[in-house]
Amino acid sequence: MKPAPFSLLIPDTIDEAVSALAEYGDAARVIAGGQSLMAMMNMRLAEPDYLIDIARINELKRIEVTPEGVSVGAAVTQSAPTRSLYPPSSRPLPRTPAQDSTR
Repeated sequence: MKPAPFSLLIPDTIDEAVSALAEYGDAARVIAGGQSLMAMMNMRLAEPDYLIDIARINELKRIEVTPEGVSVGAAVTQSAPTRSLYPPSSRPLPRTPAQDSTR
Protein backbone atom coordinates (compact mmCIF):
# COMPACT_ATOMS: atom_id res chain seq x y z
CA MET A 1 0.00 0.00 0.00
CA LYS A 2 1.15 3.56 -0.61
CA PRO A 3 0.78 6.46 1.82
CA ALA A 4 -2.02 8.99 1.53
CA PRO A 5 -0.97 12.24 -0.16
CA PHE A 6 1.03 14.62 2.04
CA SER A 7 3.15 17.74 1.70
CA LEU A 8 6.83 17.61 2.63
CA LEU A 9 8.27 20.70 4.28
CA ILE A 10 12.06 21.00 4.62
CA PRO A 11 12.94 23.93 6.89
CA ASP A 12 16.48 25.30 7.03
CA THR A 13 16.27 26.61 10.61
CA ILE A 14 14.66 25.77 13.92
CA ASP A 15 12.54 28.92 13.63
CA GLU A 16 11.15 27.75 10.28
CA ALA A 17 10.35 24.32 11.73
CA VAL A 18 8.61 25.85 14.75
CA SER A 19 6.64 28.19 12.47
CA ALA A 20 5.48 25.24 10.35
CA LEU A 21 4.41 23.35 13.47
CA ALA A 22 2.51 26.39 14.71
CA GLU A 23 0.80 26.82 11.35
CA TYR A 24 -0.16 23.19 10.70
CA GLY A 25 -0.58 21.92 14.28
CA ASP A 26 -1.92 18.38 14.61
CA ALA A 27 -1.97 17.94 10.82
CA ALA A 28 1.86 17.87 10.82
CA ARG A 29 4.43 15.34 12.00
CA VAL A 30 8.14 15.97 12.49
CA ILE A 31 10.61 13.50 11.02
CA ALA A 32 14.39 13.30 11.16
CA GLY A 33 14.79 9.88 9.58
CA GLY A 34 11.23 8.73 9.34
CA GLN A 35 11.71 5.01 8.91
CA SER A 36 9.03 4.01 11.44
CA LEU A 37 6.65 6.76 10.43
CA MET A 38 6.95 5.96 6.72
CA ALA A 39 6.08 2.30 7.40
CA MET A 40 3.02 3.41 9.36
CA MET A 41 2.06 5.78 6.55
CA ASN A 42 2.39 3.02 3.96
CA MET A 43 -0.06 0.91 5.98
CA ARG A 44 -2.29 4.00 6.45
CA LEU A 45 -1.94 3.74 10.22
CA ALA A 46 -0.72 7.37 10.18
CA GLU A 47 -1.97 9.92 7.68
CA PRO A 48 -0.41 13.32 8.37
CA ASP A 49 -1.15 16.09 5.90
CA TYR A 50 2.34 17.57 6.37
CA LEU A 51 5.74 16.11 7.17
CA ILE A 52 8.33 18.51 8.55
CA ASP A 53 11.78 17.06 7.85
CA ILE A 54 14.28 18.45 10.38
CA ALA A 55 17.23 16.29 9.25
CA ARG A 56 18.96 19.18 7.45
CA ILE A 57 18.78 21.73 10.27
CA ASN A 58 22.41 22.20 11.31
CA GLU A 59 21.56 23.46 14.81
CA LEU A 60 19.96 20.08 15.51
CA LYS A 61 23.04 18.08 14.45
CA ARG A 62 25.17 19.05 17.44
CA ILE A 63 26.66 16.84 20.12
CA GLU A 64 27.76 18.91 23.09
CA VAL A 65 29.68 17.68 26.10
CA THR A 66 29.46 19.80 29.23
CA PRO A 67 30.26 19.14 32.89
CA GLU A 68 26.52 18.44 33.34
CA GLY A 69 26.43 15.73 30.65
CA VAL A 70 25.96 15.13 26.95
CA SER A 71 23.39 16.91 24.80
CA VAL A 72 22.48 15.20 21.53
CA GLY A 73 20.51 17.17 18.92
CA ALA A 74 17.33 15.79 17.39
CA ALA A 75 18.95 15.42 13.94
CA VAL A 76 22.11 13.62 15.08
CA THR A 77 22.43 10.32 13.24
CA GLN A 78 23.24 7.10 15.03
CA SER A 79 26.68 6.97 13.41
CA ALA A 80 27.63 10.60 14.13
CA PRO A 81 29.28 9.94 17.52
CA THR A 82 31.65 7.44 15.90
CA ARG A 83 32.86 10.15 13.52
CA SER A 84 33.23 12.66 16.30
CA LEU A 85 36.05 15.20 16.37
CA TYR A 86 36.73 14.21 19.97
CA PRO A 87 39.72 11.92 20.61
CA PRO A 88 38.55 8.32 21.11
CA SER A 89 39.19 8.41 24.86
CA SER A 90 36.86 11.39 25.35
CA ARG A 91 34.12 10.69 22.82
CA PRO A 92 30.76 11.45 24.38
CA LEU A 93 29.19 8.15 23.33
CA PRO A 94 30.66 4.70 22.68
CA ARG A 95 30.88 3.49 19.08
CA THR A 96 28.99 0.33 20.00
CA PRO A 97 27.44 -0.98 23.22
CA ALA A 98 30.17 -3.62 23.36
CA GLN A 99 32.88 -0.97 23.45
CA ASP A 100 31.25 0.64 26.45
CA SER A 101 31.26 -2.65 28.40
CA THR A 102 34.98 -3.20 27.82
CA ARG A 103 36.07 -0.05 29.70
